[in-house]
Amino acid sequence: ALAIAAVLSAVCDGLEQAHPLPPKAEGDQYTDPGDHAPLPLTIEAALDAYRGSPLAVALGAEFSENFVGIAEAEAARYADAVSDWERQRYLEFS
Repeated sequence: ALAIAAVLSAVCDGLEQAHPLPPKAEGDQYTDPGDHAPLPLTIEAALDAYRGSPLAVALGAEFSENFVGIAEAEAARYADAVSDWERQRYLEFS
């Protein structure tokens, strides 16, 4: 549902503001974005890009603050987690 809201918001903004279409992106935008802005590679970078973006404005301050807060909490829990690889690698020495 969030993705659909994002697409519809972008379409409405593009139509209302008469934004020209950007050039077509080709290839792997993660490794070779060409003339386009690179895609975020981490949740922190994605949240930085989201804050203050036209999408954040379109979805509203209350939603955006909650969305960012939840995503930041999730990223913190993920950073604190110990992976199976870490358990195998470092517990073999104990």
